[in-house]
Amino acid sequence: MESIIITYISKRNGEMDIELFNGASAAQVVEELYELDGIEYQWKNEMYDLEYAVDGKSWKKLGRKERLADAGIWDGMYLRLRPGIQPIPNPAEQNPVEQKPFAPSAPVPSVVPEEPKQPDNKEYVWKLLE
Repeated sequence: MESIIITYISKRNGEMDIELFNGASAAQVVEELYELDGIEYQWKNEMYDLEYAVDGKSWKKLGRKERLADAGIWDGMYLRLRPGIQPIPNPAEQNPVEQKPFAPSAPVPSVVPEEPKQPDNKEYVWKLLE
């Protein structure tokens, strides 16, 4: 596998050339493009689809598990995030019924929050070119 240079069309920053590993899946790229664009990623809601085009006009959707190389995405192509289908809300979540997961005599477990991970050590599948 190798690196490719594509033009990413960002709603926040306009067009920018970035270097990507062409063995990365669409899901990996989407998650990191969310971070680049300042979009809060919510794993249960696939808010955006990754689309690609040769000319920046005829867009095709990339499957979540599909790798860039398998889709034929190479140097000079365009990528963008496009709003996807929003999930149908679960009626049980809108009007929750009070549930008691523990017996009244059982102690309620305490949850200790984990230390946030430092983003400085994160390796990305993309590299911003200047």
